[in-house]
Amino acid sequence: MADTPSTSATGPLTGAEREQLRTLLAKQELAENMARYCRGMDRKELDLMKSTYWPESTENHGMFVGTSHDFCDWTMELQEQLGHRANHYVTNMLIDLDGDRARRETAFIYVRVRPDGGPSDVLCGRYRDLCERREGVWKVLSRTCVWDWAQRLGPEADYTELFKIPPTSSFGGLYPDDPIYDADW
Repeated sequence: MADTPSTSATGPLTGAEREQLRTLLAKQELAENMARYCRGMDRKELDLMKSTYWPESTENHGMFVGTSHDFCDWTMELQEQLGHRANHYVTNMLIDLDGDRARRETAFIYVRVRPDGGPSDVLCGRYRDLCERREGVWKVLSRTCVWDWAQRLGPEADYTELFKIPPTSSFGGLYPDDPIYDADW
């Protein structure tokens, strides 16, 4: 009985409930794959970015079409040239599972913050991903970006002036200096 998953209210899971659980676990793994991609892109952690793709995966970002790992390298070079900070905000995610393949549509808001405090750029779109599970691991096999909206915002505001956040607070940065990498939390 110890090997049989159960719920306290209804007893052992049915076959249909087990299948629902497998589906939920796969969808959670696919959502976490997207979260790791965004963290890697935003903090510029190259190995983390690449870990979300299969080695032969392809990328169509419009301004870049090629292999996904080459795309990751390209974005790192751009960040080094521009010195910007970035944040991806993932919103709606819809995942259609078909065995060891999944089609995932993820809406996002991307914000690029210039190092000189100048205007920030906002880009909204959707990732259209074909993902594949191999040996229990989900990764992206191909990605196409669908662009929906872009906007340039005014210069970055002063944290203290707007929200009374003191300059001694924790502020976002790049790998390995961002507070997310601190060992003490």
